[in-house]
Amino acid sequence: MPLAVSLSPAFVLSLLLFALVGCGEKTVVGNRISKLEASLSCIDCHGARVSPVTGMPVADEWKKSAHNTANGAGCADCHEPEAGHPNSCNLCHGGAPSSGTPGSASDVSKNPDRDGKCGKCHSSAGGYRNSVYGNMTNNTRNNHFSTPLLAAYTSGTYKARYVTRNYEKSCRSCHNPHDTSSQIEKHRQWARSGKGNVTANPWASRTFRKLGTELPDTPATSFGSECVRCHTTTGFITYLKDKTIAPYGGPSETEGREVLGCNACHDDGAGNAYGYKVRGVGQITAFYNLSTTQAGALPSQPSRYRIRIPQTFLDIKTSNVCLACHVGREIGKMIQAIAAQGADFSNLGFISSHYLTGGASIFQVSGYEFSGRTYPLGQSTPGSFPYLHDSIGVNNLKGTGSSGPCVTCHLKPGRHTFLPVGRAEDPNPWLRQVTAISSPECVKCHDGTAANAVTVVSLNTAKSDFYAALTVLKTMLEAKGLYYRSGSIFNAATGSTRVTNWVNSPSSGPDLMGAAFNYVLLNFDFGAYVHNVFYAKRLLYDSIDLIDDGKLNFSTCTSIGTGNTAAFECLCTNGVTNSFTERP
Repeated sequence: MPLAVSLSPAFVLSLLLFALVGCGEKTVVGNRISKLEASLSCIDCHGARVSPVTGMPVADEWKKSAHNTANGAGCADCHEPEAGHPNSCNLCHGGAPSSGTPGSASDVSKNPDRDGKCGKCHSSAGGYRNSVYGNMTNNTRNNHFSTPLLAAYTSGTYKARYVTRNYEKSCRSCHNPHDTSSQIEKHRQWARSGKGNVTANPWASRTFRKLGTELPDTPATSFGSECVRCHTTTGFITYLKDKTIAPYGGPSETEGREVLGCNACHDDGAGNAYGYKVRGVGQITAFYNLSTTQAGALPSQPSRYRIRIPQTFLDIKTSNVCLACHVGREIGKMIQAIAAQGADFSNLGFISSHYLTGGASIFQVSGYEFSGRTYPLGQSTPGSFPYLHDSIGVNNLKGTGSSGPCVTCHLKPGRHTFLPVGRAEDPNPWLRQVTAISSPECVKCHDGTAANAVTVVSLNTAKSDFYAALTVLKTMLEAKGLYYRSGSIFNAATGSTRVTNWVNSPSSGPDLMGAAFNYVLLNFDFGAYVHNVFYAKRLLYDSIDLIDDGKLNFSTCTSIGTGNTAAFECLCTNGVTNSFTERP
């Protein structure tokens, strides 16, 4: 007969506590066991816990990460349980503690990111290495934590970085804290794109977080600076949330300059980015505002001209997040509006479209449209196919879904290069040759029927021809003494004198500035030859027509001449049968 032993409740409890203390102690990482082995006791208790952001079991996510597969970090390395964890049964199993004293819920770091635990390994002193992807090498440590010398801060010649002061202890803005590896290819694509390029002008050329306008001004009312809303992630999120454009941060340059990070475009509605849901953004209204003061009849009575043009764009659902910035800072109508108020174009600063304005061009509101010329929306090259780029991803046009044209063409399926094509690198974006068509969406419309096939060859031809025509306009502007430099600046010849006199006989002031406006607009929309090619060609044709002799008299093709084959084919043939046409 087995010996019957009577165990007191106190003894049973002591055994249980001993077992649990042992469980807690096993989470301390040893040098002789793997991170997986060290984490098994944690997984025993927490293995079924589901991430509220991704909906996946946390333990399963961690097992897929390099923290496990490369034996990098176990549960205890990040969550740092105190000795004896768990120190109270009721925290997991319910009921009142036998001692009558509630157990501690703070004996682990529940949010290691917020508590700064990631920095134990991932810091400016280590934890990263050079990353090679797409034939491009990035120093990931430097890109995250770039800390140049004070002289570089003072001179302004330093780059942006991923972890600015505003993003310290916020690794989850880009990374799933448990599964750090599954999205790594998209992270690498982003890091090689314009959005993540730490040396690119949109992020590194100045301290954009300081370039905003304080409340009560909003984009609807402001005539001041609002760079912060598109040139920093923090400003972009704030703008989408409450439409404010206030600067942020302290005065020190060491706080860093931001790139456009993952959480700009990704948010689940609760402030979490690493579930990688696209941020929900409502229908976009852009506010094109301008204020300028000129001398009046009396010095004490200057003339003030203020233009406000609100433009509500089509609701393109997921693509609204792109449209929020890619619609330009000014549009051609602003030149006509200020002319209607009587502004003096013999002493007026240049009105500039800014950069990467493809969204406004797709919906045909961007350019300076010359009086007496037509720019019908929805038309394409005569004899070709209808213009539908504004309808891609809208109501499932031709099976393209409902994400809008920007996301459908530039991101599906999950491309974070943000390019619908592969391309060769060149310092001049217009000379970057297309090497492949990456987007699977193009063929849904460009299926080879009705002369609408699109190939690598046809894209390169269209691009080079358009650039040749654009160069004709540039050359003609320079012949008028209008040399484009940067931003909102045209200089006279090679000097530093800004052009303010736009009355260059026989050209009228508004039309001459409009032609210059169209050059900047089209030159900095590097997809202009695709986004809305018919509209772009008409803007380009009419600008050359005005500049060549100061009149709109259909003289463009004569001025270009058949000797300039590329430019002539772009603007003076119909692109289908290559027969001559007087205007696109």
